[in-house]
Amino acid sequence: MTDTTITTREAEDPHERAAVRRGWQDVQHLEDLREGAARRLFAHRWDAERARAKEWFVSPPDEGLLGSFRAMYESPSNITRFRRTLDFITPGESVFEVGTGKGFLATLLLRDGQVGGYRGGELVPAYARTTRELLGVNGFGDRADVTELDLYDLSRERVGDSDLVICCEVIEHVPDAEAALRALADALPDGADLLFSTPLLGRLEGIWGHTAIFGVERLRAMIESAGLVAHHVEAVDNTWVLVLASRGTAPSPRARAAAAAVTDPTAVQERDPYRARRVTNVDPHDLEQVKSIWNKRMDLGTEHVVSEDEELGDVRGLRITGTPRPDRTGPQYFGLAFPIPPEHRPTLGVRLELEVPHPEQVEKISVEFTRDGEAVARWSWKPQEHRPKRARPTFVLREGSKGTYFTPSPVDGDIRTADRVEIYGAVTKGHELDVSLLRWGWIS
Repeated sequence: MTDTTITTREAEDPHERAAVRRGWQDVQHLEDLREGAARRLFAHRWDAERARAKEWFVSPPDEGLLGSFRAMYESPSNITRFRRTLDFITPGESVFEVGTGKGFLATLLLRDGQVGGYRGGELVPAYARTTRELLGVNGFGDRADVTELDLYDLSRERVGDSDLVICCEVIEHVPDAEAALRALADALPDGADLLFSTPLLGRLEGIWGHTAIFGVERLRAMIESAGLVAHHVEAVDNTWVLVLASRGTAPSPRARAAAAAVTDPTAVQERDPYRARRVTNVDPHDLEQVKSIWNKRMDLGTEHVVSEDEELGDVRGLRITGTPRPDRTGPQYFGLAFPIPPEHRPTLGVRLELEVPHPEQVEKISVEFTRDGEAVARWSWKPQEHRPKRARPTFVLREGSKGTYFTPSPVDGDIRTADRVEIYGAVTKGHELDVSLLRWGWIS
């Protein structure tokens, strides 16, 4: 059997090490989810990143140098990546960029990152020339040096005394990505950092210029093979993997500063009116009972029962028993109805524990929320067809949840308006009834 375990050197600082591990896990989850699902599930994160970038961005003048490239550079996704890149910059430091493109990021590094010195290398002569011209148009020509460069020819002499080497959206374009990352690592001056990015697996793979794709396993193996240590790993805009690395394991002030630069995207969110915040347990004994319209053709009785729970102590429930009335024909039903107390409105659902010791007695059980007698939400379960493994299963029925065994029914209405909830069921013809409601919780 082939051993696919990846053993990598890690940062000395335990907090930094843990953050990198979480970063890799995050990237792995996004790979597994694929683009569309990840965009939906983490919309608050991506939206927050884009909003931050949009608020920051001011388009630099270009005098037509960028041409059709401007639309690409100024897309919401690329602006978000550029904004995040600037979080890794320390004002006054020296930066070397490998793969300048047409100089858009270089301009932003000098204008907004306030780097003290900038040097860049670009394989395509026309791009190197445009980078020099764009920097000149923006008033940075005297602070920048851009030359033609093949990444594989990079050396410490070329990089000089730079504090940070940036190589974003480059290694997916080259014929040997592993060799490219080794060249970048070998060229790092002592104490310098490398910031590089690649597309997330499953993103940007329709671009013909991309000759490689990268998953977590490959990226981690590449970093280890290059003799690098990751100090920061994150996904940006559901599109890229951004990695900060160096040749040493010492704690990275740059990683700490970049991590602290981004605000918590969940700290301030528009409240989802259907998102549950709490559940309040209530003994079924204490629920106010009102007449149920579903008690039909059965002689029914309700009694209090007490069961033990290791965590909660005695649990006080309700047991409903019944026998069919011989003088009545037609379907037989039972029901328990409770008004929703004002302190638990608006409700989003309930958590309940039911015991149905004889599933053959009951054809269907429903939990229905009503407003002025009209149904606004309903879930139903057929015990004879779907028998839980536990004798006393717990069910969580709330807006947006499919439930377990109980399935939602298509009902027009808003559960938040409900003023009453009812548990009712159809009894198998001619059978007696024994059903217990042992625990109850209001979800709000």
